[in-house]
Amino acid sequence: LALAQRKQRVLVLDADLGLANVDIAMGLLPRYNLMHVLSGEMTLEEIMVTAPLGVSVIASGSGIRALVDLTDDARAKLLEALASLKKKYDFLLIDTSAGLGRNVLGFVLAADEILVVITPEPTALRDAYSLIKLVFQENSHAVVKLIVNMVRNEAEAREVSDRLTVLAHHFLGAAIAPLGYVVSDPHVGESVRAQNPLLMLYPGSPASRCIKS
Repeated sequence: LALAQRKQRVLVLDADLGLANVDIAMGLLPRYNLMHVLSGEMTLEEIMVTAPLGVSVIASGSGIRALVDLTDDARAKLLEALASLKKKYDFLLIDTSAGLGRNVLGFVLAADEILVVITPEPTALRDAYSLIKLVFQENSHAVVKLIVNMVRNEAEAREVSDRLTVLAHHFLGAAIAPLGYVVSDPHVGESVRAQNPLLMLYPGSPASRCIKS
């Protein structure tokens, strides 16, 4: 939404396969999802829905076992279909689930730029490091950037990002660029409960300002 406010054409793929929720957070009611594409019934463009500010969204579908167990061939066909849409958009955002599963790594490694979103907890740092390690094992030239979410202030964000960038440099020889941070903000939870995006419901909130920055 912040990109759309800057006149960018944006497509979002909800790649949290089997536990999709981008449509819920956006207040959308998609009639079709990725299963209709994988079955050959429809194309990606046919299942797209339009979110606020003209953002295009491809819904994944929740509670669908076939999406959770997506085969390598099916994922490759999906990525090929996405690639065919590149000329129509300035940004294609792929929102994956957490973890190190085949689907997550497959989508992450297909991206031109990887944004790793972490929180200040030690467990989140460990999980992020594990993902980054696998990424650089597969692609030593990967472009990885870091966003620290749910922090108290900029100083905490810098401390967390410094810790991870130093670890990655020391043990992996990998350069990770801090991209920014998002402060803890009760408006985020309120917007999710209202099923109205944060930048639409509370455009001047602390978290919204961080996202725009």
